[in-house]
Amino acid sequence: MLSAINPALASKLQLASGVLGQAQARFEITPNQAILRARIRAAELDALCSIEGGEMLPSQLAANYGSAARAWRHWPYHFVRVFETPLPGRYAPTVDTLSAWLNHSGRPAPPALAAIPVAISENRAKSFIYRAQINARLPRLLAGGLIAADFARSSPLLHANVPIGLILGDSWSVNHTLSAGGLAAIGIQTEYIAWKAIIQGQVDDDLDDTSISARDTRIMSAWLDAVTAGAQQVIRLDKGLRLWFARLDELSAEPRQSLAFRKVALFVAARPSATIAE
Repeated sequence: MLSAINPALASKLQLASGVLGQAQARFEITPNQAILRARIRAAELDALCSIEGGEMLPSQLAANYGSAARAWRHWPYHFVRVFETPLPGRYAPTVDTLSAWLNHSGRPAPPALAAIPVAISENRAKSFIYRAQINARLPRLLAGGLIAADFARSSPLLHANVPIGLILGDSWSVNHTLSAGGLAAIGIQTEYIAWKAIIQGQVDDDLDDTSISARDTRIMSAWLDAVTAGAQQVIRLDKGLRLWFARLDELSAEPRQSLAFRKVALFVAARPSATIAE
């Protein structure tokens, strides 16, 4: 399939793959994976909230990223249903696997959602699945962008088709230990990529080529830009964490410092928020 990809897209694909590899390598050797993972998840949530149309308040990060009933009350965002939920299998989605993914088949759903199965428009879902199975023949990084865009355009759900489509495409494209489904969303947010306009082909009124093929090329190009920017942000987070650890080592070595200081600092750093009970 690479032979059918234009040189500019092939160059972006190579860049995105390389930066993702660097981000994954840094994640593997970071001083504390739990803390870096917490920082990545917070950035993903912030980006997905923005794309769904709201802002993320610190209190909304409080318990289990929305997996606890008390936390869900603070979440007006529907994408939390599938955040950090791996796709069932490594093959192109079917209607059954899509439904299983959305309804947490095989794993507990957030308590507030457990009794509310997601309603899926079967006809729209079938339309999406048909195209997804074709696009899945492409390299995963390219296919992820088209899958995300097709899900949003097909709109098989009542709510949050754009962010859930992004999580679906991201989960198809990116190593799950690095991303919980929002790495591309981070890139869309940090680079101000007009994702919703791009997937609808509304980027510019004077485009020379308005064909579906040209639209898909623009989608894949924007997706690769987003994944690259998201992976670069992970690298920046890791660099910041290393500086923070160096400073923590300095402070912990001071003779008057409490022995509990380092433990408390690490505990707080690994959580977006903490309660007195914790």
